[in-house]
Amino acid sequence: MTEVLEHVENFDDALSEIWRVLSPGGRLILTWPLCYQLHDIPQDYWRFTEFAIGKMLCDRGFQVENLFRRGDLTAVVLTLLGTAVSGGAEALRRVPKLGWMLRIVASAADWALSIVYRLFVCCSHRWRRLNPVVPGESLRGLNSLALWTLGYCAVARKVSRA
Repeated sequence: MTEVLEHVENFDDALSEIWRVLSPGGRLILTWPLCYQLHDIPQDYWRFTEFAIGKMLCDRGFQVENLFRRGDLTAVVLTLLGTAVSGGAEALRRVPKLGWMLRIVASAADWALSIVYRLFVCCSHRWRRLNPVVPGESLRGLNSLALWTLGYCAVARKVSRA
């Protein structure tokens, strides 16, 4: 279930149905955004932290086996900056007479940010910056880059009915 849970109006019913149809010992792979722009409006309902998902899954008879944060503060900043530039480029297209010139500048900035972001993603895999999380771990300090994330990926196993 990738990038779906935030669009489900009643996530409690959705998780209960997943538990019902999953074989005993079966695994649920779940991804969801946290720090990301609204999308599929108006059906973008929720943003869950790792603690909320962990509790919701455990309350419904799942055991969280793995949980990963996707990206850190650098990824969040680059993503938000890229989104702002893209949105700005779209707004500049509507400016009469100067729109074509401003659009070229904004498109170039968007292209440059895209390259920087792709290089960052490529290097971050080498630097192991995916921020693996041990469920229940305490985070070190409020200045930790790991406190920032674009979203999460979790693997949970069906164990019992809560």
